[in-house]
This record gives sequence, C-alpha cells and structure tokens, in this order.
Amino acid sequence: MRIGKNNELITPLKEAGYQIKDDFYDKSSLVAEFPIHYGKNIRSEQEVSMWEQFSLAAFLQKHWADNQVSSTIKFDPEKEGRDIANYLEYFQYQLKGISMLTKRDKVYEQPPLEPITRDDYIERIRYLKPINFSKIKHEKADVDKFCNNDIYEVTTQSSLEKLVKDPELGGFVENSDELMLSNSNENIIQNFSNERGVICQECGGIMAQTSPNCFECNKCGDNLDGCGM
Repeated sequence: MRIGKNNELITPLKEAGYQIKDDFYDKSSLVAEFPIHYGKNIRSEQEVSMWEQFSLAAFLQKHWADNQVSSTIKFDPEKEGRDIANYLEYFQYQLKGISMLTKRDKVYEQPPLEPITRDDYIERIRYLKPINFSKIKHEKADVDKFCNNDIYEVTTQSSLEKLVKDPELGGFVENSDELMLSNSNENIIQNFSNERGVICQECGGIMAQTSPNCFECNKCGDNLDGCGM
C-alpha cells in the first residue's frame, strides 16, 4: 500500500510490526507491506488465463458496476501475447477500460502483489500486533474486528497460528516446503486440489480456459473441446 510520508497511519502501522519501505518511484511516499495468505483452493494469477480474466471483468461490468470496473489483466507474453488485439476487439463493447500487465517476474519494483514463501509468511506475521488507531486524530478508535454473520471476532496471534496450521481454515497444505501467497508457479500447483478449474486427464495439472470452448493444460499442453477450431 502506497501512503504519504506524513500520513498519520505510518506510526500505527510501524508500531504494529508492519514493514514500511521507501517508495522506489515517489520520494514523498512510503510502501507498507501486508502479508496475505489467500486460503485453501484459491487459484493464483498464474493459473487464470487472459480469456477468463477478460470474461470476469466483462461480467462484473455488465451485472455489478455502472462506472468502469478497475481491472488489470495479467497475461503470458509467450502463450497469450499474440491474442491481445483479438481479445480487445472482442470485448471492446463490454468494457469501459482495461489495463494489461505481463505475468513475468520483476517487471517493475514494488508491484501491488508479490509472491512469498510459506516460511516468509509465517515469519512476517509472527510479531504482528493489532493496529492501534487511537493516535489518529478525528478517528474513532476501535479494535479491528471481522464479521461472521452476527458474530464479531478479534484477530489474535493464537488465531493466526491456528489459521496457518489448519488447512480446513484456509491454512497451508501439510508437508509443503514452499507455497506462494500472492502468486504461484508450476512447481507447487500440484500441492493444491483445484475445485474451480478443470483437471487435465493426462498429467493431473490445472487446465486454463483460453477461449469460450477451449481448455489448455499449464503443465503438459494437452487441450480439451474446441481448441484450434
């Protein structure tokens, strides 16, 4: 999260243990890092094709928002780069605007999401404390709470440790040496069961939807249905 150097949130975030770094591009700003674990059976950006991302953005634009839906489409330049012009033409009347970004690593410094390992995540949350907003002027101080139906729960260190250890609560898969939190790569896809995508019958990998009737495997290249027709 980019935030001005004089913003009142800086002190509470530092006191709570969050990493604050200088902004690489804007000397008047700082960058606050928040470790995130998305949970069980959530696909990473690497596993969602450019076609599916376009389709989801168009769906939200039609059924959810009147103003422009803010969306950045991530694409594989080798596999999907040649299709960008065709996709933009196909969705031109379904979207009010769209941004594009390659899936390659280290495209620029301090991107919105970066992959980290399981050990890095655990180390980062180990010393985090609830953020104390009481020092911020003109704000009503309150402990962060999370709503589950009619019950509000306060996040504590013990609950974070329970979350990390229990796969059923969205924790890490047991006996996995490395997991990506904001992203993933093909070496660790097999650690997860995929309840949202299509499973390849050849190798058991995840198949990405690349067009309305086509699914291609990210691992072995096998395809289903109308690919190439």
